[in-house]
Amino acid sequence: MSEVQARRGVAGRSRRGRALVAGSIVLALIGGGVWWWAYGDSTVEVPDRICGGALPGSAAAAVLPKEGTAYEERSDNEFGKGEEPGVWCNVGAGSQSIIFSSWWSVSDLGARGAERSGNTAIQLGQSKGYTNEIDAELYVSCRGRSASKEWLKVRVARYRGMDRPRDGQAAVPLAELVGDAARYVANELGCEGASKIPRGVPSMKP
Repeated sequence: MSEVQARRGVAGRSRRGRALVAGSIVLALIGGGVWWWAYGDSTVEVPDRICGGALPGSAAAAVLPKEGTAYEERSDNEFGKGEEPGVWCNVGAGSQSIIFSSWWSVSDLGARGAERSGNTAIQLGQSKGYTNEIDAELYVSCRGRSASKEWLKVRVARYRGMDRPRDGQAAVPLAELVGDAARYVANELGCEGASKIPRGVPSMKP
């Protein structure tokens, strides 16, 4: 093989190599575009029951985005067995999440929270609290469950990444969620106030 033929062969292989690399990049971009489109535009489906089946999913569906990343959840199977309840469920979809938590309290601060600017007072039976577009709380009587604290604060809060979404659409479904959560938590922990929490959505008092 002459030097000219060798150079032509190297050049041909080089062009074919560049074409293959370029083709691979194009295919990767196309594939990435298809994946992103299917991932970003998919319809969010929230199950009928969430948090390991503990709560109805309808109110969560009203809070979470209708499109985006698929629904997922993490729930604590050991909830109620420790001294401090803490965070017991986290559900999310479409870059937003809803976090459910419960904490012991020395006093009933539900009415005080309702007095803060931007909050709407809610009440479910004898349990009082508040709701707004980013979180909701209810205080449940739970004497005897904790050695020094007689109240249980049940809280539901939503997040969008590290931000707190403010779209004015979530106050009512968050109130419904915290009502469902309060019933569940009070029964799981054996709170004396559990029997005094009625079914239904908390009443709202502007």
